[in-house]
Amino acid sequence: MTIPTLVCGFLSHADQTVAERIVIPTAQDWPTAVRRVARSFAGEMMFVVALRDDKSRKPSGVWEELPIEKRKWSARILSESHEFTVIGFNNLRMEPLMLHVTAPNWIVAAHLSIAEKNHEGFRFVACFEGHIPQADVLGSARHVDADFGAI
Repeated sequence: MTIPTLVCGFLSHADQTVAERIVIPTAQDWPTAVRRVARSFAGEMMFVVALRDDKSRKPSGVWEELPIEKRKWSARILSESHEFTVIGFNNLRMEPLMLHVTAPNWIVAAHLSIAEKNHEGFRFVACFEGHIPQADVLGSARHVDADFGAI
């Protein structure tokens, strides 16, 4: 049995999000997926999290697409509510964070997570529609050694 894995991170020099899908033999092989993705970016990727990806997830939105200024949303849009999983990291402690936010769209979800965690130096990376359970996290940056070029 193989495990589809989504490796999420970012390229700090280019301010670009990385979300690459790799298939690995077992859940314990998540570091192999991270190494493969990191190699494809010449070791420049800052790794955040590896997720079990049976559903072929794609980010709804990523850091480089996030508008800096907050928009004024119509009452109709604000009345809608969807669950989002926001992936980021604490820039002060260099720890990954996964937040579950209810919002009308990924932009509002990202801004809410940034506002909520701003005092912790939160760095938004990507937002996914729906609830990604903690059980789907195969590994994160706090489990990675320096060989990965990780945070």
